[in-house]
Amino acid sequence: KDNLERQFRQIQTERDELQEEISNIGRDCNTLIDEKRRLELRINELEGEFEEEQINSEINNEKLKRFVTSYEQAMLECNAEKEKNTQLEMTRSNLERQIRDLREKLETNDGSTIEQAKAKVAGYEVKMYAYEEQLDNEVRERQKAYRNVRLLEKRLREASTIAEETQKTGNYYKEEFERADARLRKMKRTVDELQEDLSQTKQRLRKAQREKDEIEETSYSRSR
Repeated sequence: KDNLERQFRQIQTERDELQEEISNIGRDCNTLIDEKRRLELRINELEGEFEEEQINSEINNEKLKRFVTSYEQAMLECNAEKEKNTQLEMTRSNLERQIRDLREKLETNDGSTIEQAKAKVAGYEVKMYAYEEQLDNEVRERQKAYRNVRLLEKRLREASTIAEETQKTGNYYKEEFERADARLRKMKRTVDELQEDLSQTKQRLRKAQREKDEIEETSYSRSR
């Protein structure tokens, strides 16, 4: 009888410990499951934010490409204006030289050729004034082209900065997503392990309960 009572108390103690262990495992498991749900929600948020940043990055890259194309076109136009300006300067210099040469000849020629020389000088002066006016227009166009280039350079720098920041933000969300996903996988393994422990502990509890019932039944039979 004493042996049965000792076995009974031992089994009862083991049963109580197993019940407490089951309760603790259950709480831990529920806590992890709640945290897992929160983490899954956060992962969904990160996926959405990452996709949004990817879209923004693609839009900014397209803008950047357009700015680069516009900048290259503006540089071509600027160089073309510079070339035209150089050619006009050369033409004007040639006309000025021709006018000087004709005026020198006027001083040495006799009266019969003076009128012809004057007419040539007048014609060259008209051409030179026309070229000077054209040159002034080209200078204004060149200044306008330079202003356009500087404006495009500024916009290009701004677009590049925005593209870099968007890329950094996208990388940040990607890294956050990967870390959260790794935590989620680890948490799932932990939950599976806890549920396995819980299942095994419940089996041990049922076994302890059967042994307790058997001892109680044996004790009852002997006491009759």
